[in-house]
Amino acid sequence: MEEHRRRFPDVIRMVEETMSGRGLSQSSVRTNAIQDACDHEAALRLADSWTDLKNVLAAVGVSFTEQLAGDLKGQIGQHVALDDLVRIVNGAAGDDRRFHSSVEHQLRKIGSDIDLYCANLKRAAEQQGRTGQPIYNFHGPVAAVQTGPYSTASVVQIFGAEHRQALTNALDELRARVEALETTVMPQKAEVVELIDEARGEVRREQPNRLRLGSVLSGIGTAVQTVAATEAAYHALKAAAAMAGIALP
Repeated sequence: MEEHRRRFPDVIRMVEETMSGRGLSQSSVRTNAIQDACDHEAALRLADSWTDLKNVLAAVGVSFTEQLAGDLKGQIGQHVALDDLVRIVNGAAGDDRRFHSSVEHQLRKIGSDIDLYCANLKRAAEQQGRTGQPIYNFHGPVAAVQTGPYSTASVVQIFGAEHRQALTNALDELRARVEALETTVMPQKAEVVELIDEARGEVRREQPNRLRLGSVLSGIGTAVQTVAATEAAYHALKAAAAMAGIALP
């Protein structure tokens, strides 16, 4: 996605040169050509963001939750930078309402794919749970379950093995992406890696301190969530943390 963003000004220059060579530098044809290029670029960025996130989620091993689809749709819509395209459209006397409509159309298409992705995760989870016993659905791991109207239980939220593994995988993926960054992109790279290692150490403990882990993960999120190269890995970390009952920014 970052490659698309870097190369797009070259695309616009080519459009401008083509229109100028045809004597259409001040025409509606030029405006429409630039608008079409921006619409196409936005669709590519959004699609690439979802593909990247989907690949990271698969590597991390995130499981189905009822909130997953909504969370993923929100991440795609909020974190793909399109401001430069809006400026180009407006600078070419284009129609920014048409541009936003095109973006919304692409988000709806991706939203349908996200719904299908989550439905497949749910189906897989249900198939794995068919053991002849009642299936209980939870949004986080629990230490006890009430199974009848007169039964009682003291419920304590804990880390299950799959949640621990998902967090570990997500942290590993994020660490690799942070390590690959130049210090000009992330001057505090060493400190972020240190936080990631601290979070991994807490996850590995027999009884992780949820407050400490949540604080460290939030610090990581503050540092990386605006960096395009770590965007998908951070979204996967958010999803893995949500599985363990930890909300991140």
